[in-house]
Amino acid sequence: MNRELITLKALFRELKRMSVIDYDSDVLNIRKLREKKTELTYLTHEQIGTLLLQVRQSNNVSLLYVVLICLATGARWSEAETLKPMHCLKGGLQFADTKNGSSRFVPVDDGLLHLVRQNLPFESCYSAFRSAFERCNFTVPKGQLAHILRHSFASHFIMNGGNIRTLQNILGHSSLQMTMRYTHLAPDYMNQAKILNPLQTGKILESLSQDIKKPLGKNT
Repeated sequence: MNRELITLKALFRELKRMSVIDYDSDVLNIRKLREKKTELTYLTHEQIGTLLLQVRQSNNVSLLYVVLICLATGARWSEAETLKPMHCLKGGLQFADTKNGSSRFVPVDDGLLHLVRQNLPFESCYSAFRSAFERCNFTVPKGQLAHILRHSFASHFIMNGGNIRTLQNILGHSSLQMTMRYTHLAPDYMNQAKILNPLQTGKILESLSQDIKKPLGKNT
């Protein structure tokens, strides 16, 4: 309903801009419904291995390559499935048909790039993915199946020490706030507060500790 509301607001703003209407619709004053935030889930290395085993048993010849692309680049399913040969560039893949309309380039392994190039274009394979996923008996929150591979890429990227700004560019998020959902997975998440504060960088705590250990003077 929130997505429909956003679309309606955009519609009435555009109608006014085009002078089709000369008033501000009451729709613009409607607030979005409050949505309960769901925790993002991701696949472990073992689960990814299990999924790939089921994927390789599928009769859909494109399924394996689309899954590999999503896991290697964090691409949305539609972005990976609609790749064309011209999107295979030297060193990586160019995603042109993106959600926000901006193209982005993501480097990939040369071996994967060769496999992808050899098997393009892809046929529709999301139904085959759903079937393969169900055979794994994994459980994911409602609505996350389409993004489970994208979440898995982002989660492992951060857990392995990847930079949050780099991840934002790879995923194509227009806002860093979207990418910040993964920061809690970083191995040193928030720990830099202990070493980058002025007490530590100025060695003030170290000096203070030595002073405190000294015997107190009569005038202290």
